[in-house]
Amino acid sequence: PELMARPQGDFRPAPFLATYYYLLNVNRPPLDDERVRRALGLALDKREIVETVTRAGQKPARSYVPAGISDYVDYTPALCGAYDPEQAKRLLAEAGYPGGRGMPKLEILYNTSEAHKAIAELIQSQWKRTLGVDVGLTNQEWSAYLVATRKQEYQVGRAAWIGDYVDPNTFLDMWVTGGTHNYTGWSNREYDRLIEAAQQEQDTEERMALFHRAERILMDEM
Repeated sequence: PELMARPQGDFRPAPFLATYYYLLNVNRPPLDDERVRRALGLALDKREIVETVTRAGQKPARSYVPAGISDYVDYTPALCGAYDPEQAKRLLAEAGYPGGRGMPKLEILYNTSEAHKAIAELIQSQWKRTLGVDVGLTNQEWSAYLVATRKQEYQVGRAAWIGDYVDPNTFLDMWVTGGTHNYTGWSNREYDRLIEAAQQEQDTEERMALFHRAERILMDEM
């Protein structure tokens, strides 16, 4: 039989509650230095990633909680720094690695996938181009990757999270001290306090304000 022509415009991309991100193991120098972590973040051109690699309508993320949670949008998003190569260079120099000199080689771990590989290769190029940092790439099959990240046997690791329900808590409770999915070693007592308070708060407005304050800490430090 003849193949039926596909109707025009039948692909309709729509947002969903998910964030693609990289884990940073704060127990592995030099990632224990907040200035290094911030420099790496500021040297990431996320728009280049979505426009040249993923190319499916993804939005560059500057917050961990994605857009789309109605009660949360009333707050100014708790954002990490925008792409700023010059500030990234200054921070890395302050940390003792001007132009990347003396900086230990970093390794990006990702689970085997051509898409993850393409993103990792672009980030590798961006960090080298902007900061002079040497970055290696390691891919592992899913089961081995899970073991490595859970045991914190990595430096930088690919990750993603899709919300289990429409609420900031499904994203933010991951990062409490000793959290089930907190494979970074990061810990902040005030963050823990805010998340616990938000989980007990009955007033929606105050609850969202507590989550916002917690996310601000996460964006500043990680």
